Amino acid sequence: MRLNAFYRSSVMSRSASGCVSSSVAMKPMYMVIVSSRSFYDESTGFINKKKVYRLLKVMNLLQPQRRKRNAFPRRLANNREITASNQLWEMDVKYGCIAGEHRFFFLLCVLDVCDREIIDFHFGLSCEGKHAAALVQRGLWK
Repeated sequence: MRLNAFYRSSVMSRSASGCVSSSVAMKPMYMVIVSSRSFYDESTGFINKKKVYRLLKVMNLLQPQRRKRNAFPRRLANNREITASNQLWEMDVKYGCIAGEHRFFFLLCVLDVCDREIIDFHFGLSCEGKHAAALVQRGLWK
């Protein structure tokens, strides 16, 4: 039983290999996508896409796989040693929906990283760059 299965698979591989090589000989070598439906074996019917891939790999007809590129380079933030208060600040924007009015409110906070204290905040119906600049200026005067 095992010998019969091996014989069938090797005969099928040889016939599939002949089918693939004859089909590739007719098509130009710069084909990008190989469809398993284009390879038909008389004894078994259509050849599975995995078998086509394996045969093309054995015959060195595959192009190298593309490398996925990131849209932008990923960089980690610099870790800083903070020993006292007022050495590093961060800004945080939160927004929410006002029920029944179909409007949003914005909360812009300047936080001290060392002790997680809120230095100053802006609360309003809009949050733009001018609000952030005024907020930092107010925080520096405190």
